[in-house]
Amino acid sequence: MSRSAPFSLAASRSDESRPLWVLNGLPPTTAGDVERWLDRLAQLSLDEWLRIADRCSGAHQAPLPLSRACRRVERIIAGQGLEFTAWLVRDVVETATYHVRLAATRRPRGVRARVAVARMAAEWAALAKACRPWLSPEEHDLLCAPFLEPSAGVSAVV
Repeated sequence: MSRSAPFSLAASRSDESRPLWVLNGLPPTTAGDVERWLDRLAQLSLDEWLRIADRCSGAHQAPLPLSRACRRVERIIAGQGLEFTAWLVRDVVETATYHVRLAATRRPRGVRARVAVARMAAEWAALAKACRPWLSPEEHDLLCAPFLEPSAGVSAVV
């Protein structure tokens, strides 16, 4: 995968409205939203990932509500039969973060730890986006909060 090439592009793909095949278990609109979000995720720089990690420790990221939201996502995945789709979404997040994890290997342990925190946040945010039709807006927003630009109130990746 090239950093500049979106995950969804295939050499002979002619129907751009068709979502990434790994998202077939999701409603089409949701699959398209998740795919676009994952494409943007792969384009983030190491500095952007570090800012995301810093936002993960913000006051709005209280552990108990986050744990509840994560458990709710897990219940939705099981209840909707999305286990395979969720596994593939996690794998795409792992792939999307490869370049930044590779860049972090040459950095101090603290930087690598922050990248790991941000990667885990990306995984939960991607799963929240995949489960959006069944997830409350509050839970979705909580899991995606580290990907929002705090100063502008505008989504960096969300």
